[in-house]
Amino acid sequence: MCIDARQAHQNLKAMKANKTDPHDAAGLAQLARTGFYKEVQVKSSAAHGVRSVITARSHLVEARVRLDHIIRGLCATFGYRPGAGQGKAFLERIMQAAHIPGLGEAIAFLLSVRAELMEQIKEMDRRLRVIAVSRKPVKSS
Repeated sequence: MCIDARQAHQNLKAMKANKTDPHDAAGLAQLARTGFYKEVQVKSSAAHGVRSVITARSHLVEARVRLDHIIRGLCATFGYRPGAGQGKAFLERIMQAAHIPGLGEAIAFLLSVRAELMEQIKEMDRRLRVIAVSRKPVKSS
């Protein structure tokens, strides 16, 4: 049995017992005895694994966006505004700035890191698609 933590917290708070581990344990035991709790399911290891891949992908996308902003900031320092976007058109506009002395080398390094990030994001997308296709839909009740 697993008790909903939010509901248990609210119930224990209503009991106004001193906040100590023994009192919490006694309060949880009282909730179990009286049946005044909401039972919840525990996620499987597989579900936690999928969630961790989704979270990791999200962080990589954030890193790519930050990298794009750094590239735009460096370009702005040299008076070049690449404009909005993130795809091929953005990369083409950035490559136009590669001839600017002092900027081209920095952009080259950042673009190589960006390319590796994009590959990792695409690989995670592929894995998540495989997981999504292989999973059975959950019936809601």
